[in-house]
Amino acid sequence: MNSFNEKYVSACCPHLVASEVNAVYCHINDTFRSLDLVHAADVRTIARQLFPCVQEQSKASTDDRLRIQEAINSLVSTTESLDKVEQAEAIAQVRLSLMEAADILRGEVKQ
Repeated sequence: MNSFNEKYVSACCPHLVASEVNAVYCHINDTFRSLDLVHAADVRTIARQLFPCVQEQSKASTDDRLRIQEAINSLVSTTESLDKVEQAEAIAQVRLSLMEAADILRGEVKQ
């Protein structure tokens, strides 16, 4: 007996709403030869492919959030230090990358 159903899809991708869960389920049901071959990683990959704008929820614990916040502070401090250096092209690119990384991490902390 196969346990692949919409409930399984929902458990693998709790960030999807019901209509998205149904779409992923239908896609897998239509494209896989045997539903016994479907694994959680397959479900998550297909969900990302069908709904690239829907982001998975972060499962960061409180300790992880504190560590992420420390990393953000370190990135900001490094960016501020680089502000004091003559702005060569390479330094400007590094600054932009650091600011982008800090913004991404801020999004993780907010979730």
